[in-house]
Amino acid sequence: MFSPEINIDTLMSNFRNEQKPCYTFIRLSPS
Repeated sequence: MFSPEINIDTLMSNFRNEQKPCYTFIRLSPS
């Protein structure tokens, strides 16, 4: 399990690289 802080950090890194669609779908998820 990843910690929330690490998850956010990884999300930003992956979002910039656009290599992980898993995080992208979360970003596009409605709030």
